[in-house]
Amino acid sequence: MSYSSPVIRTIHHFACSGGTLISKCIQAMHRTVVISEVHPHYVSYNFNSFDPVQLLIAQTSLRDNKKLKEDIFRSRVRECASIARQTNANLVLRDHTQSDYFRTKNRDEIVNKSTLLDVISLDFEVHSLVTIRNPLEVYLSLKNNNWDGAISNFSEYCYRLCMMTEHYKIRNIPIMRYEDFCLDPTEFLKSVCKILYLEFNPDFEKNFYRIPMTGNSGRGRDESLKTIKQLPPKYYPSELLLEASVSNAFQKIASEFRYQI
Repeated sequence: MSYSSPVIRTIHHFACSGGTLISKCIQAMHRTVVISEVHPHYVSYNFNSFDPVQLLIAQTSLRDNKKLKEDIFRSRVRECASIARQTNANLVLRDHTQSDYFRTKNRDEIVNKSTLLDVISLDFEVHSLVTIRNPLEVYLSLKNNNWDGAISNFSEYCYRLCMMTEHYKIRNIPIMRYEDFCLDPTEFLKSVCKILYLEFNPDFEKNFYRIPMTGNSGRGRDESLKTIKQLPPKYYPSELLLEASVSNAFQKIASEFRYQI
C-alpha cells in the first residue's frame, strides 16, 4: 500500500451483537454508504441474476481456490471504491466477522485474524472499528436463532470473543460497546465518525430505521422501532449464570469491557 492509497472504512462485530442497528446509523451519516456482511472467502450459490461471476465460482470447484476468490474480491472492492468516489460517498465495508471465528467447531482450526483487513489492506488505507455486546445477551440470541452450531457452550463463545478482541487490539483498532451506543447514540456516533473519518449527521435518528441492511436478526427488522434505547435484559437461566461464574473467558471480557452477571 502506498502513502497515497485511497481510504476505505471497515466495521467488525459478531452476529446478534447489535451490529445491524449500528451499521444503519453509520450509513445515515452524511455521504456514507455501507456494504453489509462481506467476506473474501465464502461464496454462496443462490439466485443472483446480476452476478454471473458469483454463480460460476459457487457452483464449481473454483469455490475452493482461495487466491482466485481473494483476487476477485479485491477487484470488486476497488470497483465499489471507484463508484463511491465518483458519487462523492464514503465507503464502509461491514465485515462478516462471524465467518472468521464460527465456521468450525474445532477452535484449533480457527486462524485468528481479520481476513477482510488482510485482503483489502493491499490496496487501501483502512480505518476500522469493532463493536461488541454483553456475551450473555448475544449467546441467548444465537441460541434463539439456532446460530450456535459451531460452539458447544457459553464459555466457548466467550473464548472466541476473546480471540477476536485480542486480535483487533493488536492491530490498534478501537473496540466500542453496543450498550454505550444505546445509552447515548449521538455521542457514540460522533466518536465513530472521528475514528472512521466520516461527517456526522445530527439528524440520523430521522431515517436510520428506514435504511435496508442485511443481517436484520433483531429489532432492526421492525420499522416501528424508531428510537434507539437499551432493551430490557433477557432472562438468564441459572445454568447459564453458573457457567458464566466459572468461565475464565467470560471473566476476562467482563473485566475488560465492564460487563456484569
